[in-house]
Amino acid sequence: MSAEPTDLVAIYLEDHRAGAAGGVALSRRIADRYGDEPGFESVVSLADDIRDDERSLDAIRAGTGADGGCVKRLAAVIGERLARLKLNGTVVRPSPLSRVIELEALTIGVVGKRSGWLGLRAFAGGPELVGVDLDELVRRADAQIEELERLHTLASELAFGGSDR
Repeated sequence: MSAEPTDLVAIYLEDHRAGAAGGVALSRRIADRYGDEPGFESVVSLADDIRDDERSLDAIRAGTGADGGCVKRLAAVIGERLARLKLNGTVVRPSPLSRVIELEALTIGVVGKRSGWLGLRAFAGGPELVGVDLDELVRRADAQIEELERLHTLASELAFGGSDR
């Protein structure tokens, strides 16, 4: 017996909500750690935007009746915290490589979020998504990816000591 499309959408939303929990935690940590450094000030508003996107996802979940996934969200947050233990060449403080890796991980998350918004377009005809502008959410993700790529380039130049500009 196969699952109904609404059941599959609920599972899909819960999986994306788990990823969002990890992404919000990571973006907030990046903002707290680097937001006052020259060239990285935008990470603060980026973290706020990512949190707003999480709220949009919660509104979609509420509209569809998807309310599970607590275990998945907890696993995502724990995974994000465990990733902090990765050795990056220093023991007691973050290395310049930490910022590069964290920005890469956040970029992967935002690309996944963008794919989620695109995937929901197939379900957009349902009454559960009335009033949700998926196209705007995709545009926001595109802008976030563009800014993360800029930040990654800057972080890489700082970490690896060079720029070919």
